[in-house]
Amino acid sequence: MRDTSPLLERAYEKAAAGERLVPEEGAALLEHGDLHLLGALAHRRRMALHPEPVVTYIVERNVNYTNACVTYCRFCAFYRRPGHAEAYVLTHDQIARKIDEILPHGGIQVLLQGGHHPDLGIEWYEDLLRFLARAYPTVNVHGFSAPEIEHVAGVSGLTVEETIRRLRAAGLGTIPGAGGEMLVDRVRNEIAPLKTTTEAWLDVHRTAHRLGMRTTATMMFGHVETLAERIEHLERVRALQDEHGGFTAFILWTFQPDHTAMWRVPRLESHAYLKTTAVARLYLDNVANLQASWVTQGPRVAEFEATFAARVGAGHAVALSSCTTALHLALVVLGVGPGDEVVVPSLSFIATANAARYVGATPVFADVDEYTQNLSPKTVEQVVTAATRAVILVHQAGVPADIGAIHRLCDGRGVAVVEDAACAIGAMYEGDPIGSHSELVAFSFHPRTVITTGEGGMLTTSRPQWAERVRRLREHGMSMSAADRHRAQGVVIEQYLETGFNYRMTDIQAAVGLVQLGRLDDIVARRRHLASRYHELLADVPGITMVADPAYGTANFQAFWVVLPDDFPLSRNDLMAKMLEAGISSRRGIMAAHLEPAYAGHPHPDLPVTERLNRQSLILPLYHQMTEDDVRRVAAVVREAAGVAAPPG
Repeated sequence: MRDTSPLLERAYEKAAAGERLVPEEGAALLEHGDLHLLGALAHRRRMALHPEPVVTYIVERNVNYTNACVTYCRFCAFYRRPGHAEAYVLTHDQIARKIDEILPHGGIQVLLQGGHHPDLGIEWYEDLLRFLARAYPTVNVHGFSAPEIEHVAGVSGLTVEETIRRLRAAGLGTIPGAGGEMLVDRVRNEIAPLKTTTEAWLDVHRTAHRLGMRTTATMMFGHVETLAERIEHLERVRALQDEHGGFTAFILWTFQPDHTAMWRVPRLESHAYLKTTAVARLYLDNVANLQASWVTQGPRVAEFEATFAARVGAGHAVALSSCTTALHLALVVLGVGPGDEVVVPSLSFIATANAARYVGATPVFADVDEYTQNLSPKTVEQVVTAATRAVILVHQAGVPADIGAIHRLCDGRGVAVVEDAACAIGAMYEGDPIGSHSELVAFSFHPRTVITTGEGGMLTTSRPQWAERVRRLREHGMSMSAADRHRAQGVVIEQYLETGFNYRMTDIQAAVGLVQLGRLDDIVARRRHLASRYHELLADVPGITMVADPAYGTANFQAFWVVLPDDFPLSRNDLMAKMLEAGISSRRGIMAAHLEPAYAGHPHPDLPVTERLNRQSLILPLYHQMTEDDVRRVAAVVREAAGVAAPPG
């Protein structure tokens, strides 16, 4: 239930008005704020700052010039003690080769960061910067965190200001915000006791700003800090920005505990990452930009895949850009191609049939069961031939098809069953979730589905070799993912092993999906309750058929369809018009692909049930924020059109 405390409501109101938040309001938003509302408010703030809606990107290379370090931070998996066999300092030529690799791709910046090496003084850094300025005059050097600069100053017997002036004169362009971690000394003393203090970090950036240099600010969270300490960090960044306005961007990321001395710290959930990002956008009202360094496939995609597979009982899950692309790749890994036939329902969104055409196969339309609107063994058997390679079994509008019966028909014939579960996340078949019964199941996260990532899809499979190939195909057929290449310590030259596609899901979408997946049970329960109310309110309308649970499973009621009888007083289209006049939006029932121009002339058997359902069904409003009054209002229009008195109450 949404928190409605006066403090939280005041924070919402101030955020909506673009007013400055105070620490206790920021903490209230972090602890009790609604993620969706915070996201909307943060987006409003972003659009106020950048009304043109444009997001900009740069191509840069992160070069760690040394891993030798005497600070020994507990959260760091990168450093090696000086003298360790794995400790290194890169030469000028090694650094140059790394920069050379980004130039053909439009690279314009190099991020230089490293450990606190006890033997590298100011002269070493000046020599490196002068070399880079001569070799790469168009590449900005974004280099050396505040702790590094303070360390170099100490090694060299200089003040921080003298160090910054000399580095800038040698070619340093801007200073990154690394080393900020959490600008609270209690936290810093626990995770990095030998590192720069909060005030020292701030002073390096304050000095750079005063000298006219631009820097960035960062925050690493999700370790030992409290929610109030996250706000304390944001408050310090904002206060310094008020002085000179020198921060160009704020970057935040979650702590990654693997291979660190803090490996027992649990990973932060995506919900907390999204909420903290939204609050940061609202709190830092004087920092123009939030910056991200990885927005395509990264750790959130992998987490979403693993969580989704566990949720539906699948061996593997591969995140994709849509359910359509999932169906396409399912047929690709099956080896379906020209000369093959794929049985599909005509009564489905056209993407189901199109998937067969994408691989050069022939879609063969089959009729559907009148009550579930799904393929049945009887309708499939009527069109199966020796050329049939696969059946795409759609769970229409979230109503599960009879998966077991279709497998009994197909398995002995060597015909693969691909489930089109675009609408079926959260539906059940014989007590188990859709996704746990077939070797290839495609899901959708379109805005109209039960859970959404804005757009996106998932392909689940029981075969690891198929999952591996689909991951390769979704990313242009590359031999390794861009995320793995990004994490690599050395030079990596990828190969393109086959013709692939750009079918990727982004980390941002996956983070949203993780939050949505955590709410799935509540969403489905709400939709089932609303569907039961429709059944109660329309039960005595003569002749109509409503979507319902089949005997072998339970629906998620992704949509609520109604089929009108032949003698209904109004046509389907006239009833939709009547509802629209009452301010109610409805949609026609499921489309019939064989009646669309794209399939004009495509051979098909008689499809009487499909054509009747296409002609006489409509979809009533059903969404999980719907109220009791909303449901009664819709039902009242249907009852009036049927000539049935309004229900009591």
